[in-house]
Amino acid sequence: MYLYNAKSDEEVLEGRKFHIHKEFEIYYMIKGEAEFILEGNKFIVVSDSLLLIPSNCFHQWEYPSGKIHSRISIHFLPELLNKPERDFFLNKFESTPKSPD
Repeated sequence: MYLYNAKSDEEVLEGRKFHIHKEFEIYYMIKGEAEFILEGNKFIVVSDSLLLIPSNCFHQWEYPSGKIHSRISIHFLPELLNKPERDFFLNKFESTPKSPD
C-alpha cells in the first residue's frame, strides 16, 4: 500500500479555477459530457472516453449544467509503475520525440 499527499495547487486564469498536482490522472467518463482544458488545449470528453493527464499540468473541467454525468478519476505517481510502463507514459508527453536507442 502506498500513501501520499494528493494535495493540488490552484490558480485562477481567465476567470476559471485551474489546479495542478504531481500525480498523473486517468479520467474516464462513464456517461455524460465535460469540457476539459489542459494547458490551454480544449477537449470535449463524452461517454466512454478516457483522458490521461500528465503530472504538473494545469487543468480544469466544466460540466453542462443540469445534465447528469458519471465518471472515475484515478491519480497515481509515475513511481508506482515499472520502468517500461513509466517510460511509455512519460514519452507520450515529451515535446520532442526521442530517437530509438
